[in-house]
Amino acid sequence: MKKDLLGMYSLLFLCMFLFVSVTCTAQNTSDGLSDVPKHEIGFSMGIYPVIGMWDRARSDEKWFSHHEHYKTDIGDTIDSWLIGSFTFNYYYNMTRFHAVGIQSTLAFRHITTLPTDNPYQEPYSPLIKTLKRENQPYNSLNAFWALQTSYRITFKRYPVCTLYSGCSLGFTLYFMDEHWKGDLVIFPSGHLTLLGVSLGKRNNGNIELGYGTQGILNVGYRLKF
Repeated sequence: MKKDLLGMYSLLFLCMFLFVSVTCTAQNTSDGLSDVPKHEIGFSMGIYPVIGMWDRARSDEKWFSHHEHYKTDIGDTIDSWLIGSFTFNYYYNMTRFHAVGIQSTLAFRHITTLPTDNPYQEPYSPLIKTLKRENQPYNSLNAFWALQTSYRITFKRYPVCTLYSGCSLGFTLYFMDEHWKGDLVIFPSGHLTLLGVSLGKRNNGNIELGYGTQGILNVGYRLKF
């Protein structure tokens, strides 16, 4: 079932990317690209990402906040933190104002569990069984990886500064531990860039405000060539 879902999301992702690329290639590029490099690669770091938003409807865990403190149905106390987001991206400038690309985002969730000695709960391992018996907290990490196609529109371009907005759509793989093992959940994901500012010509510093997998505030570097 999970393999079927992964195949479906992968096919959807490829279709989206091909559709956007072909559509933009067919546009009239009379506005020219003489002063705008065609390719851009970069990376960025974000805070307060919402990377698990689509899975909340079928989970008891809380996904929307950067930090959550709550009790489970069996009495365990949970403290969880999203450890930011790390994104690598590529853009192709079809015109002076329209660009398409691909983004890969990685994030981790740190979880501290203070267990309750519940006789009806089966411990995950002998170590956790001992910790539960001694009422000691234990730590774990969850890993998220998102792959998305992106569209960006530049609505103001200056010699060393550009203003832009954009959106990204794709899917997220959610692993129950940091070693990319254990249970795997696949769900669609997205990001909306409300306002982005890029400073520089070939070497750019970027700052973005948005909502989604990359965080509310996103800061990074991009090379144009």
